[in-house]
Order: sequence, then structure tokens, then C-alpha cells
Amino acid sequence: VLLDAAEAWNERTQSATFWTTTGIGRRIVDWFNMATTEQPTLLGPSHPERSRIDHVIGRLVSVGVAEANEIEKKVEAAASVV
Repeated sequence: VLLDAAEAWNERTQSATFWTTTGIGRRIVDWFNMATTEQPTLLGPSHPERSRIDHVIGRLVSVGVAEANEIEKKVEAAASVV
């Protein structure tokens, strides 16, 4: 559900302020961190939602959500393990 919301918000606004100043981007990253703790396979390259996760994280990084850089590194590390 969160991926759906993040994708919908991304389609509606290109405003970095929306993602950074309001804290929405940080909250999404927090959710990803919690979700990957419970289900580490979310980070794996074969996960069925992986391309959507990559897109959302990439968008957060591109608009300046600092916390998204860390989750991006986790995704990259998981991909290199396989």
C-alpha cells in the first residue's frame, strides 16, 4: 500500500519540498527500514516488487531525502551478495 501511495504522490508532484520539508520522504524511508528488518527479502533482486522499490527510493534520493541514501546502499549491498 505504501508503494502505491508513494508512486501516486510522485506522479502528482515533482516538488522536493513535499518530500523533504514535510518529512514524507523520511517517513517512507523509515517504513522501508522497518519492513526490510521484518522481511529482508524485500532488498533482494528477485523480489517481485523490487523494481517499484528501486523507483521510489531513487526518486527520494533524487529530490534530496538524505535518509534514502542509506536504504539505497542496503539495496545495492543486497544485490551484490547474490
